[in-house]
Amino acid sequence: MPSNTIMEIERILLELQVFRNVSVRELFEAKNLVRVSEYLYSKPNLTLTIENILLLHQMLIGGINDSIAGRLRKLMNM
Repeated sequence: MPSNTIMEIERILLELQVFRNVSVRELFEAKNLVRVSEYLYSKPNLTLTIENILLLHQMLIGGINDSIAGRLRKLMNM
């Protein structure tokens, strides 16, 4: 899946026409990225704990894949 360029994200957020078809997932990715960025900007002294990383992951992946958003992966025994 192609990733969004900065200009495409800006157009998506401003609800302007984009140069290619944008999926619902890409819309969520762009909006969630802004949400995370604003949160981090508002918390300049945020400590990166496991809990905070999981919160940021939940904010970023929420609405895209809620079954994994804000969760740690279970590693398989090798």
